[in-house]
Amino acid sequence: MITRRGFLRGGSSLALGAAAFPNIGRSVEQAGASKPGQKPRRIIHIVSDGMSAGTLTCADHLSQMLRGRGLTWLALHNHPGARTGWMNTRSLNSLVTDSSAAASTWGSGVRIINGVVNQAGDGTPLKTLYELLGETGWQRGLVTTTEITHATPAGFVACVKSRDMATTIAKQYLERKVEVLLGGGQKFFDPAHRLDGRDLRADYAAAGYVVMDDKSQLEKAPTGQRWLGLFSRSHLPYALDQSGDPQLQAKVPTLAAMTSAALRRLEGASKFILQVEGGRVDHACHNNDAPAALHDQIALDEAIDVCVAFQKREPDTLIVMTTDHGNGNLGLNGTGDSYGQSTWKFRNLKGVKSSFVKMLRPLKRKPGEEPEEKEKDEEADKAKEKAKSSAEKERERIKKKKEEENVATPTEIIEIVAAGTGYQMPYRKAELLRAYLSNVGESLYDMRKADVCALGDVLANHISIGFTGNAHTGDHVPVLAVGPGAEHFAGYIQNTDIFGHYLDFAGLDFRNPQEPLITPDGPESAAVENISRYRYV
Repeated sequence: MITRRGFLRGGSSLALGAAAFPNIGRSVEQAGASKPGQKPRRIIHIVSDGMSAGTLTCADHLSQMLRGRGLTWLALHNHPGARTGWMNTRSLNSLVTDSSAAASTWGSGVRIINGVVNQAGDGTPLKTLYELLGETGWQRGLVTTTEITHATPAGFVACVKSRDMATTIAKQYLERKVEVLLGGGQKFFDPAHRLDGRDLRADYAAAGYVVMDDKSQLEKAPTGQRWLGLFSRSHLPYALDQSGDPQLQAKVPTLAAMTSAALRRLEGASKFILQVEGGRVDHACHNNDAPAALHDQIALDEAIDVCVAFQKREPDTLIVMTTDHGNGNLGLNGTGDSYGQSTWKFRNLKGVKSSFVKMLRPLKRKPGEEPEEKEKDEEADKAKEKAKSSAEKERERIKKKKEEENVATPTEIIEIVAAGTGYQMPYRKAELLRAYLSNVGESLYDMRKADVCALGDVLANHISIGFTGNAHTGDHVPVLAVGPGAEHFAGYIQNTDIFGHYLDFAGLDFRNPQEPLITPDGPESAAVENISRYRYV
């Protein structure tokens, strides 16, 4: 049983999960009940970014293996007050959304072009959910395992023409005085990285924020001020990597610990909204890294435990759990006679110790740390590229080719993969993987012509989990809600509906103007995410 004092202290997610849920079924039954028509004064919006249905399924199986119980996410379906539904995730210009367009439907109630954050097709700014709620006295929080300026948290607050404008998003958070900001992305607040040379961390401190960069500071942070917690230069480490690294565990808080701290900070407010994102589930799926995705899904489930425990104490809290889109459609495949090998191959997940991020550097013989680039000036970069001579371009091509050829030998590949995953791959497969690592491998399906896809296919022989690709998918996604207002999330809903529901709960009669969907021959998307970035972070 969690005491009030114990809950407020936070602590490790695993310890909290075990203490809070010795009998998960009973705990779920006792979660806060509500009557139809009640309005919440507290909203917790939980996002597993890039979670396909298979990700939830496989994480539940892995949770049974590692924790002796399934996911709280699924157990909540048996709660008598739970309401479940399916959500359409499309964007303005595509059946397949990116995260900025997806989060912007929640943040503005409008479908927008992929790659944009809360702007109409003609560039008109849209009024965001966190702006509107902030103006009426609601306190607001963003908690994520990605950079705090990444697409999903930004979608609740910011308004920019491109999701890549992270330094501008960081500035807008300050201008809009978001009360709690916890995640990664220190570089976007750093004058050495920013083109404008602005020390944004100092500006936050001058505005009264408690500025934090490690776990111990978060545990002691006073609740009477706004918070900015940045616990990594870029994204936070994968849960799989953090679990085996005492130094990371000592410095970087888990998602559950950040969620617990955020609720400690916000619970004194008369009304608040908190977004909690397991953002690295998406990154792992872009990398076709099933073990990393599943461990991050379980880490999010530990944060859900924290939220359910909070709701039991504060029954006027609405919890909404969903994803913004699928990614790669991870799934456990049937293997062997009568699919008999699937179960014991799945158990090999227990022996996987590192994410693909940790393996790709030695596989491609990249240095441990690459020099960090200053914020890009797109116009200057375009002009510079245009001015390059043919000789300069040829030198760059040769340099890149040499880098691509400088990969581990087949024998080294076998050793590196075995050390990280426990899989002793055959020499012939190591040869085939080496071609992909050198960017010369061929695939019948162009979407799978990538080193991470090849590495994912290799590991699938060991764990029986495969992917359809390494990009987002256009799936309808599950929604689960518990607490006052949950009935609004039942059935088949549109992603744009959520914005309106949250405003109605706050008594706000406001809607942004809608736009007609863009047909396939319409304008191209804005720059969407550069998924190659996730291979080394």
